[in-house]
Amino acid sequence: YFIFLLTFNFQCIKIITMSDYLDPGNEELLKDFFEEAEMQIEMLEQNILFLENDPNNRDAVDEIFRAAHTLKGSSATVEMDEIAGFTHLVENLLDEIRSDKVQIDSALVDSLLESIDVIKSMIHLRIDGKVFSKDISALKNKLSSHLKKQDAVKPEKKEPVKTKVPVKEEKGDGAAEHRELSEYEILEMKNQVSGDARLLRVRVHFDPEAVMNTVGGIQAYAALKDIGTVMKAVPDFEFLYSDNYYPVVDYFVETECSDEEIMDLCDLPDMTLKTEIKVVKDSDKSSEPEKPARADNKKPETKSRASLASNTNSQKEKQDSQGSTTLGRFNSVLRVDSRRVDELMNLVSEAVINKATFNQINSVFSQILVDFQETTNKTNMKLKELFKSLPDIVEDAKNKKLNAKALKKQMSTQYNDLFTDYSELENTIKNSIGKFRVTSQSLGRITNELQEGVMRIRMVPVSQIFSRFPRLVRDLSRNLKKQVNLHLEGEETELDKSVIEDLIDPLIHCVRNSLDHGIETEVDRKQAGKPIEGNIYLRASNEGNMIVIEIEDDGRGIDVESVRQKAVKRKVIHPDKILSDIEAFNLIFHPGFSTAKEITNISGRGVGLDVVRKKIDKLNGSVSVWSEKGKGTKMTIRLPLTLAIIQGLLVRVGPEVYAIPITSVIESHRIKPEEIKLIDNYEVFNLRDEVISLLRLNRLFKINSDQNADYNYIVLVGAENNKVGLMVDSLIGEEDVVIKPLKDRYSNSPGIAGATILGDGTVSLIIDVGQLLDLGMKVEQSRRHHREAKIL
Repeated sequence: YFIFLLTFNFQCIKIITMSDYLDPGNEELLKDFFEEAEMQIEMLEQNILFLENDPNNRDAVDEIFRAAHTLKGSSATVEMDEIAGFTHLVENLLDEIRSDKVQIDSALVDSLLESIDVIKSMIHLRIDGKVFSKDISALKNKLSSHLKKQDAVKPEKKEPVKTKVPVKEEKGDGAAEHRELSEYEILEMKNQVSGDARLLRVRVHFDPEAVMNTVGGIQAYAALKDIGTVMKAVPDFEFLYSDNYYPVVDYFVETECSDEEIMDLCDLPDMTLKTEIKVVKDSDKSSEPEKPARADNKKPETKSRASLASNTNSQKEKQDSQGSTTLGRFNSVLRVDSRRVDELMNLVSEAVINKATFNQINSVFSQILVDFQETTNKTNMKLKELFKSLPDIVEDAKNKKLNAKALKKQMSTQYNDLFTDYSELENTIKNSIGKFRVTSQSLGRITNELQEGVMRIRMVPVSQIFSRFPRLVRDLSRNLKKQVNLHLEGEETELDKSVIEDLIDPLIHCVRNSLDHGIETEVDRKQAGKPIEGNIYLRASNEGNMIVIEIEDDGRGIDVESVRQKAVKRKVIHPDKILSDIEAFNLIFHPGFSTAKEITNISGRGVGLDVVRKKIDKLNGSVSVWSEKGKGTKMTIRLPLTLAIIQGLLVRVGPEVYAIPITSVIESHRIKPEEIKLIDNYEVFNLRDEVISLLRLNRLFKINSDQNADYNYIVLVGAENNKVGLMVDSLIGEEDVVIKPLKDRYSNSPGIAGATILGDGTVSLIIDVGQLLDLGMKVEQSRRHHREAKIL
């Protein structure tokens, strides 16, 4: 009986816990659902694309079916019926594919991908607190048409879904079978019922022909939880949640609600057939007979529960009124390997031990201070005594005719404790300093490992963004009537999540550019002696503390002469300027620049690659291009692994210290003032036969600084084709910089990316090199116009 009691209590605790999880107001449930839904949709899309290339891939078929099945069940659980209902239609088609009754072709893949897009829209609207209402009857008919191809002569007979499990009426040992509870189980539940509540057995009969009959048991469970405590369900909750169909489910509910309210809650449209209520234990107030079964589908006008979906809308309205929304931030969730968390926990444990050691050392130093004070006082007293008695000692030495050596020995013996006290104190200080040094080194090691551990937690594989491109390439290549293969390499390479989120748009621009401008048409590839199918390579790899992403194609390459002519026409360069290949390649990043002969819905308007450079610059990265005419083009993007901690070059300008991201620094120089020349009223200096423009940071930031010293320090920043020298007072050195974002009125300060706190506690501003160069050119032009106006 004791073992039974423990088991029963455990089941009750589990049921109550899961009931809390299904609370309509539980925002965590919504977060989990949306996150899981995004993953299932991504899995669906990836495997559908696999099927298009390999229709016999059974693993892909099984993965697609499982993802759709899971998405259907979870969306029904949170009462997003439009998602559950539509996904059920898709699941039916996938089930036929799995059974080899429907053959996979391009039309079928198009229909499935179109369905995925609809499900995405439904999810995104739900995240915004809205419900999908667009007419998709044409798509539903398209899905049904694939089934009718093999099912045209099948008699019209509704069948339960595949997951239906027959229910055994007789008693058995299976936990999933419908059974009557033992008297011990009934007794235990009765003993837990409070005086004002009743214990009821609510028996719900579910419609086997309902579209979503496998989730009816969960929906009724969630409804009953709103009006009381569900002590037990037969079958048990885990079987109800396993997405099986059960015609009859018993719920043992402790509640103070009336039978009419309970029947109203359990009357799920197109789901339940009837509800029966039996009193297991009456309340202390009254006793009511068993109510007859209610089999009608008409709800009386009584209070009913609010659905989880409508609760989402109310939450959205409330959050909008407060100026913020939580549901729009589901993508901020990170999935972290538990081993990485364990590593952090071990490091935190070491840090706690280190803290205890420092506390102990602090206590020792405090005691040393006390001992030093006491020893000093004692010494002062003895020294006063010595000086006071010194005449007597000298007189006594004369009387005893002691020489200097004997007198010294006598005084050393008498006052030896003066030196002994300080000697012991010195040994204590040396030992404490040694222990402090060791503990400090240990703390430094722990801090470095903690930094690396936290960065590893923020790291996510680039596969999160690479996975988007097979679908993008497929759709665009069909739109452009080109055959293109996408090759993904290095998907396991990890990058900071914040960097990945800002990297999506630049990569999309680059891939679209390769598809439209790079890969030739089938006719052009045949004439060039190339295979009809073009290739695009998307690679990721690590280079030290940088990540390198390459977008390469085997297309036509960049025509340098065409770029030059376009640049002259747009007055980007002078007609007489001789361009190197590198200079020509970098012109394609100029705003509004495009060599496309005609404007399409994909490209040709000159918008794209300039955005790529700006966004990569914002991430403290760089982008470069290399191309060979007739063979292809490769774009290389280099980015820091994280934006939270970067390496910076600290420079001093007057009393201020600035940090320049090391990724933007090319080199540094020390030059004499006479090496600075004026060309057209712009300050420049000569570097290896190359003229470099100069910007004085003290002028840009209006800082009082004396830059008339014997030497000037120049930090060369920018890219290979756009170098500028920043003049500073002195170079401090390289240091890891923790970026703190600026807020309020400081957030729009041009040329400043953020701030950091230095080791001495002072604040140092971090320079945004891209913005700084733009600001510098405006300031210098303004100064030049002002000087010219003054001369006139």
